[in-house]
Amino acid sequence: MTADAKKVPGLFDAFEKGYPLGRIGTSADIAAAAVWVASDECFMTGENLQVNGGLTLRRNPSSAEIAESVAKAGR
Repeated sequence: MTADAKKVPGLFDAFEKGYPLGRIGTSADIAAAAVWVASDECFMTGENLQVNGGLTLRRNPSSAEIAESVAKAGR
């Protein structure tokens, strides 16, 4: 889903700074959560498991911050 966006130098850097865990999640992060939920160790039912690295705790960068990050990466 983000393949085209990843091609823009600096774009992800602008977003990554605001993530509480300091990085953008991967498919491996989602897979690990799915394996845990499917395991016998998981004692959870009826929950909405958000595997997002704290995405809901941060703000999106402003247009100016994105433009600055992209311009800096292009130097």
